[in-house]
Amino acid sequence: MKSKILAILLGVSLAAPLGGTSVIFASGKKAKSSSKSETKLQAKLRPVLGGTVEDFEGKVKYKKKSGSKGSEEEIESELESPIPNATLGITDEASAADASFLLRIFEALTGTEKGSCILLINELEFEYEDGLTLAGLDAAFAAKLKEKTPISGIATLSKKVGTCQVMSLVNNVATLVDGIPGIAEGDTAAIYALTPTPGTTALLSGIFQSGHKEDDDEGNDD
Repeated sequence: MKSKILAILLGVSLAAPLGGTSVIFASGKKAKSSSKSETKLQAKLRPVLGGTVEDFEGKVKYKKKSGSKGSEEEIESELESPIPNATLGITDEASAADASFLLRIFEALTGTEKGSCILLINELEFEYEDGLTLAGLDAAFAAKLKEKTPISGIATLSKKVGTCQVMSLVNNVATLVDGIPGIAEGDTAAIYALTPTPGTTALLSGIFQSGHKEDDDEGNDD
């Protein structure tokens, strides 16, 4: 029988990226509406065709609620890799803790980049055989954020782990600011290595589809 132990890594090394709440000025005014709507999208991240990365996969979930008081957006991206993973340069727990990945969101029709998120180490999972012998070790990376935008006033961005940025006009200049990219069905998500060595070729990619589907193997921990 195998048992799993999770080591949550939200300590001093991640204190800076996890810090508090960011405040962003909302652009323009939105008309009031009594109607409510909710959008749920998910992209399963798989190795790109012809890629060399192995034993590496993940997903991105996006949710948006809109109502008479404004809107609320959430993004949750997760990646999993065994340790060691030579293709990612992850050799042990220390190198996993130092690694980070870049999630880029591209518009479906034009291929224009909408924004990006940085995924940081979130937890280590130790798997034991018969409760005594270490049988496996996995690293999980994540970006989890929530943004609330009222009808008028300012938007607030809350960060659980990682960070996200969007392109916005500041004094008529395109500038990256903290915020969650607005995602639509058909948009593309792509994962790139960020640290220790930035990569220019996508490792994983996926297309956003409607709904939040559970993993096929979820709950099958034999």
